[in-house]
Amino acid sequence: MADSSVYTGETSKIYRSNRAMSMGAVAVFAPVILIMALIASAIILGEARETGHIDPGSCLIPPGIVAVGACILWYSHHAGGTTCLILHAKRLRYESPSLTIETTWDNVEAIVGGPVAPQLRLRRKATTSMSPLLATRFPSPEYLIPLYPFDYSPHCELAQDLRRFAPHLFT
Repeated sequence: MADSSVYTGETSKIYRSNRAMSMGAVAVFAPVILIMALIASAIILGEARETGHIDPGSCLIPPGIVAVGACILWYSHHAGGTTCLILHAKRLRYESPSLTIETTWDNVEAIVGGPVAPQLRLRRKATTSMSPLLATRFPSPEYLIPLYPFDYSPHCELAQDLRRFAPHLFT
């Protein structure tokens, strides 16, 4: 979809991440969270049978597991819908809730990662902004821009736009 540019008023192409990816995380982790809460409940009930009483603090563990899990799943679902890749004639910009990467096309060196996790590798560090939590887990994300959230394949619309803006990636 074409939107007005955040750069000069010219047209940019904006790709939004695939919502199905974040829904897949929900489908996988929701049952795991519920199973963890059930196991905690079973342990607490077993202890109650043995001792004849339930510690009031331990009653908070199962709902706490569910609450923390629900927050993680909500964030995962929210992040999947707000990640985008903005292609402009002179530069590109990757935006997610915890990371923003911006660079010019001449800094894009290659498409790496194969069909499972394609990414754009950069020659030099890009301009980045990231959450402190992400910075501790991934110390140098400014050299890679992920394409997999946008269902990249060699024959998709995104690949055609990359050929137009950065033909050197395909020679």
